[in-house]
Formats: sequence, structure tokens, C-alpha cells
Amino acid sequence: MSPTPPPSISSASTAPVSTLAEQERSKRQERASSGGRYDAMLRLFKFGLPIAVGALVAVLVLAPLFNNDEVSFVLAKDKVEVAKERMRATDAMYRGEDNKGQPFTLQAGSAVQQTSANPVVDMQQLAAKIWLTDGAASLTAAQGLYDMKAETVDIPGQILFTSDKGYSLTLANALVDLNNQTLQGRGTVSGTMPMGTFSGSGLSADLDKQTVQLADGVQGTLNIGSYSANRLYADNKSRTVVLEGNAKLQIKQGALKR
Repeated sequence: MSPTPPPSISSASTAPVSTLAEQERSKRQERASSGGRYDAMLRLFKFGLPIAVGALVAVLVLAPLFNNDEVSFVLAKDKVEVAKERMRATDAMYRGEDNKGQPFTLQAGSAVQQTSANPVVDMQQLAAKIWLTDGAASLTAAQGLYDMKAETVDIPGQILFTSDKGYSLTLANALVDLNNQTLQGRGTVSGTMPMGTFSGSGLSADLDKQTVQLADGVQGTLNIGSYSANRLYADNKSRTVVLEGNAKLQIKQGALKR
């Protein structure tokens, strides 16, 4: 019995293996070649990945704005009317001139103006000085509303007015017109002049002319005695007093001499 010869590998069995290797190599070359699917995938990651990261950052930044049911708005600056805060000053002083060019000053321990569009200044511890044709006068009050446009001071409380010409007024609730140098009282008033005293209500005073008019409940004293009337007109410059309406004058004994 002769020995069995060893098996031999024929070229027919190696052909399929070689063909498969060539096909696999061709696929890899195709994937690596420009314009292939691998190249397209790289381009997708190159541009898509930064966009995805940016979107994630935007979500993280904006997420707190929508928590707790709150919504925030950002408005264009040129389309928003900014609310002006009220303006406050201490030891404030305002200077001006009346329609005759005569100066006046207003001082306040504190002054508050609600807005620049509102000309009214709320002044506390008010002290005013008014220059007149032939002298000066001063006015003090605990509070006053100064209208810078109308040049008036509305004083709800007690007022003390004094002039260096020898007359004074004490009253409450009045309007001072700095431009026209007048004083209008809405309550009772009392005053003094070199020729006597007076009291009543419905005051109308011309500070520069030094005249006083009272419209009701007039009474007072003169050098010659006491008086009462419905109305009074007094002129400090000419030293005259005119009583009207139920006027009564009680002359002191010996006041009139021949």
C-alpha cells in the first residue's frame, strides 16, 4: 500500500480571498477619498458640532429667565420714557426779580420738587426777603409752595410779614405774589402800623405801596382811640385810615385838642 500524498492548495481556492481583500481596500479608499461618505461626515461634524454647542450654551443662559413664571423684557433706550426722581435740596435759595426789576430771595431749610416738569417747590422753614421801591420787607413761614413759573408762594400756615417802614402783618393761609408784590389773605389777619393796629379778614395788601384792605370784621386802635367797621383801607405812606360800613370810632378822652 502506497502512502497518501499531502494535500495541495490550488490557485482556485486563493482567488476568492484575494478578491475580498481588493474589495475591502477599494471601500476604504472610497471612504477616504475627497467627496466620499467619510469626508461628508467630517464636514457635518465640523459645522454641526459648533452649532450644537452654541445652542446648548444659549439654553443654559436663557433658562433662568423662564423660571418661576417670570418674564423679562429689554426695551430700546430711545423708546422708553425715564421716570425722573423728585429733587430734594437742603439750605436751598431761590433768586428772582419782580416785574419792576426789583430782586427777591427765598430761602428754605429743605426744598422738594417732584419733577422738573412741575414748577412747584415744597419749601420748609421758609424765609423770604423782598426789595421794595423805598425799602425792604421780610416774610417767614413754616412751609410754603413756591410756583417758579407763576412767581407765587402759597402758604397754608402761619405767616409773619415785617417791613422796615414800620408795619407788620400776622396771618395764616395766604398767597404771596412776588412778581406783583401783593399779599392775599384767606383767613383772619392782624397787623400794626405807625398810626395804630388793625384786625379782620379778607386781606388784600400791596406791599410796595404799603396799603392794606380788609373786607370783613374790622376792628383796631388808633392814636386817638378804637374803631370797628365792616371794611378798612389803610395807607401807611400817607398815614390815613378809611372805615366803611357800620363804622364806629371811640375817641379817647383828651385825644383831640383844640
